Amino acid sequence: MKITSATEAHIPKILEIERASFAAPWTEGTLTGMLYREDVCFAAATDGGDVLGFVILQAGGGESELYQIAVALDARRRGVAGLLLEPAIRFAKDRLSERIFLEVRESNRGARNFYEKYGFRAAGRRKDYYSAPAEDAVVMSKHLTNEGDS
Repeated sequence: MKITSATEAHIPKILEIERASFAAPWTEGTLTGMLYREDVCFAAATDGGDVLGFVILQAGGGESELYQIAVALDARRRGVAGLLLEPAIRFAKDRLSERIFLEVRESNRGARNFYEKYGFRAAGRRKDYYSAPAEDAVVMSKHLTNEGDS
């Protein structure tokens, strides 16, 4: 498995993973547009020619936001998401972000446990943030330091 910058060639599989992972998936145009932003880390996990997962993080103003991280259904529970977090965290640190923020469905205990394992902590709540079905979001954050990923 290899982590690389996402390219246009990866977009069809990324879109497939996106649609299987999220109730309100991003469009092909939105995903493609993220490829060319200087303030965005858009990385893909690949195995041979197959895309196993992807991550999208935007950095700016001393903070970063983890927008998306998703893994193909048949590649889950193999450490792909953890490997994808590494370049995103490095990107945030390189751009002098002090924290990374993200939102996760309140009911998605598996994702919340995953983020906690990597040092994210609950920092707030956004009422009715999600639709289909309507649900609150738990805002999580990770403090970044020069010494490590505390």
